[in-house]
Amino acid sequence: MKCRTLLIGAISLGLVAGLTACDPEADATKKDNGDSQQLADDAMDESDVEVDEEAVALLPDEVKERGTLRSALDLHYPPTSFKNAGSNEALGFNPDFTRLLGARLGLDVEFSNVTFDTIITGIEAGRYDISAHNFTATPERLEAVDMVSYWNSGSSLVVLAGNPENLDANDLSLCGKTVAVHKGSTQADKHLPDINDKCEEAGEPPVDDVLLPEVQSSLTQLVSKRIDAVFADTPQLAWAAAEQPDEFELLNPQYKKKDGNNVVSLALPKDSELTEAVEVATRNLVGTEDYTEALSRWGLESGAIDPSEVAKQ
Repeated sequence: MKCRTLLIGAISLGLVAGLTACDPEADATKKDNGDSQQLADDAMDESDVEVDEEAVALLPDEVKERGTLRSALDLHYPPTSFKNAGSNEALGFNPDFTRLLGARLGLDVEFSNVTFDTIITGIEAGRYDISAHNFTATPERLEAVDMVSYWNSGSSLVVLAGNPENLDANDLSLCGKTVAVHKGSTQADKHLPDINDKCEEAGEPPVDDVLLPEVQSSLTQLVSKRIDAVFADTPQLAWAAAEQPDEFELLNPQYKKKDGNNVVSLALPKDSELTEAVEVATRNLVGTEDYTEALSRWGLESGAIDPSEVAKQ
């Protein structure tokens, strides 16, 4: 009897949860069938990036003297924030963008790998200076931190290939279904409650939400058929579906939020002088070839914004 290993999520990136299903001869090593999107496999080189003197002049003395920008990320979200198996190097668009920003500010970047739901509280407590982690600028978050827009993301559903439950992110088909979301995410805190309001108005049962720590564990639950869908940031789900098209299907269109756009933001200490420096550095970085390269090397070029869209929220 043949048993195969299901590789969940970013196979070629080593962030894999293996589910064994009958094939002792199966080769669980990385394979490239020619159909997967080819992403970068290393950090972007920022050694030639010019220092932005306008932004540097706005840096707080404490940060200048320290010489480092302390960044918090949850490295379980390929292709925006992750690490290769066996390596502690932060990879993906968000680390690349943070490194570029650090170089423009004349600072080294120090990454801390933490769980997503502890990032904002860590910034509030003074442990971190910044997080580029696709934050939506919700009223609750803006009470705790400053936020500066830097690229365009969104939210989507991923389901088993073929969409056996015939789900749609924008109708009542989710009512009564079991859907994974992630602790502290906009999908969990904002979008799913909005969906449940629609279910209630229509007299339908609410979505049975399963709160999980990150995308990889959610995809494992989906393959095991313990849940019907995963509701998360579009880039991470798009990558999982591209890597495993026989297992996962990304539903289109993506979720149409109740109001606002899909521009996401950096998180910074509330009312900090650092915010103005980062806002200027980000505005001067967005629109450059470095910014375009940082997005395109992870297949995210469609998420580019215009410098005029960079602003403190």
